[in-house]
Amino acid sequence: MIAFGGYHMGDYFNHWLAVGKKVKRPPRIFQVNWIRKDAKGKFVWPGFGENMRVLSWIVGRCQGQTHAVETLLGWMPEFEDLHWKGLEFGADKYASVANIDRAACGTRYACEQEGVAPDIICIGKGMGAGYQPIGAMLASAGIYNAVVRGSGFSQHGHTYTGYAAACAGALAVQRAIENRGLLAQVRERGAGLEARLRARFGAHPHVGEIRGRGLFWALELVEDRASKRPFDPKRRISARPMLGALENGLMCYSMGGALDGVSGDHVMLAPPYIISEAQLDEMVDKLTRSIDEVIAQD
Repeated sequence: MIAFGGYHMGDYFNHWLAVGKKVKRPPRIFQVNWIRKDAKGKFVWPGFGENMRVLSWIVGRCQGQTHAVETLLGWMPEFEDLHWKGLEFGADKYASVANIDRAACGTRYACEQEGVAPDIICIGKGMGAGYQPIGAMLASAGIYNAVVRGSGFSQHGHTYTGYAAACAGALAVQRAIENRGLLAQVRERGAGLEARLRARFGAHPHVGEIRGRGLFWALELVEDRASKRPFDPKRRISARPMLGALENGLMCYSMGGALDGVSGDHVMLAPPYIISEAQLDEMVDKLTRSIDEVIAQD
C-alpha cells in the first residue's frame, strides 16, 4: 500500500480508492497543505523536514488518541495538537496554513456578505433543515460577557430547551452542510438561479423587480412595469401564484401588502441547497407558466 501522497495525487487517490474496495476498514486519506504561499510569494510551511510533526498527529488520529476539528475539507489539527518544539512557527503562521476561505464558499448569514456583525441573531430553519424543530439565539462576545460578568445566568427557558434529539439532528445537518460543501453549492446555484430569473423576467411586463441572494429570491409583481404601479389588491394577485404553481408542480411562497400593508405583490423562491442545474431550469419554467396564467385571469 502506498502510504504517502506527493505531487502525483491523482495516482495516489486512485490507489487508495482501489484499496478501499478490497479492505474492509482502510486507513483514511490525509493531506498536508505545504504549498500555500504568503503575500510575498514564499511558502508558509517551513519544509518537508517538518512533516513528521503532522505525521505524528495522523498516527494519533488513526489510533483515536489525537484531537481534531471538523472543517469544510474534513478533520484538521489545531495549533495545540501539533508538536512545535525546536521550530519557531507561531499560531498566526499555522492559521495562515490551515485557514479556509469561507467567503469563497458562501456564508451562512446574509449579513456576513454586507459586512454587518449584529449583536444578536435568532436562527432556526437553517439549523435543523426541517428534520427537527429547533431554534437558537447567537450573541456577540459583548452581550455574552455582560451576562457572564453580571448574573451569570440567562433568565429564560422553556420545556424543550436543550432537547438532545433536536440538538443531535441539528448537529448532523451542520456537519452535512460543512462536509458536502453545500455553502459553495448555494453560491454557485444561486448565481445560476439569478441569471435564469433575470433572463426570463428581466423584461417581463408584470415583474417590477427581481431581488435576492444565494438561493432565496423574490419577484415583485406589478400591473405596469414602467411605473411600478401595483395590482389592485382586490384582484388578490399574491394569493394566486402559489396555488397556480402547485397545479404546475411547483411550490413557492407569495405574499401581498409588501408596498404599504395593503398593496404590493411578490412571489418568493427558496429551493434546497442540493438543487441541480436541471431542476433550476424546471423551476423557472414552471414559475413562468404559473405567473402568466395567474395574471391572465380576470
